[in-house]
Amino acid sequence: MIKRLPCIKRIQSIALVIYDLRGNEVISWTNGNESGGYKRKIWNATDKNGNKVPAGIYLLKLTAESKESRQVFTETRKMVLLK
Repeated sequence: MIKRLPCIKRIQSIALVIYDLRGNEVISWTNGNESGGYKRKIWNATDKNGNKVPAGIYLLKLTAESKESRQVFTETRKMVLLK
């Protein structure tokens, strides 16, 4: 779960990208005009072409930009996919 973005009340753009450990983009989601607060995204362990990905370690990068101040929040987390 991604933590609340305390400094951003209204988000103009948000991007969530999953990378493998080689730095290759596995899949990404973008959205605009979100309110601040807790959000949830469920990944079905497939890549951008719909192919199942193997179990392993992946990196999750969240980037959000404030509508009012253009302040950018970025966080990267490691996650383990078990099958």
